Amino acid sequence: MIIYKYKVLIVGSPAVGKTSLLHRFVSEEFKVDYRATIGAKFLTKEIKISHSKVDDNTAQLSLWDVGGQPKFIDLRTTFYRGSNGALIVFDLIREDTFNEVAEWHSEMNETLNKDIPFILIGNKSDLIKTEGRKVNIIDAKKFAKDRNSIYIETSAKTGMNVEKSFRELTRIIAEKEGGEDVNLKKAKAETFFIKSKVRDYLKSEGYQTSSDLIDGNVLNEIIIEILDKSITIAKADGRKTVQPKDIQNF
Repeated sequence: MIIYKYKVLIVGSPAVGKTSLLHRFVSEEFKVDYRATIGAKFLTKEIKISHSKVDDNTAQLSLWDVGGQPKFIDLRTTFYRGSNGALIVFDLIREDTFNEVAEWHSEMNETLNKDIPFILIGNKSDLIKTEGRKVNIIDAKKFAKDRNSIYIETSAKTGMNVEKSFRELTRIIAEKEGGEDVNLKKAKAETFFIKSKVRDYLKSEGYQTSSDLIDGNVLNEIIIEILDKSITIAKADGRKTVQPKDIQNF
């Protein structure tokens, strides 16, 4: 088993439910009387990266709930450092919180001096029936799509899509970064969901997938062999980056 360590931010305007989402995910509990977060608080949780019964690689998430009040801006930006990804949260029944999402995205990336993976979260879906939807789902999806992300609606109260959101973000981070202090060839073979892509492709062609192929070591061994050869080619060219052309002849 390989354990990857990722730091995940949960950011957004005050009272959008960041703390509720965190506690729902970590401890499967919900309270209505959380106090405003001052600065930041964090919890940790380990989850399997893949749903595969064979691949047991695990992500250890350090989850940082960052205070949304403007007066904490100087304090909270110190907590951004070293982050691998984020959930940017707004309240589905408060349009102003969605209007502020772009500022949160900019503040986060400008502080880190890079773009990190994020998922846009519209929280409090359980209140739409009684309070009315105040944010157009099309606008939310467009914001996310324009920034190479996705949009998910959640309810910290009912638990709807909460775990899905954290798992999807973890998957995106893993695809982009891999692990820390691990064998990268093994990480690429086991963590980047190649098996699921093989299964999907075979299914699209009308074929069932042999469990010996997906659950066995044959696929991993082939992938690692290809990666070893591509690394050798890149090294011979004096490059530190493996490129698509390095594997085209395999």
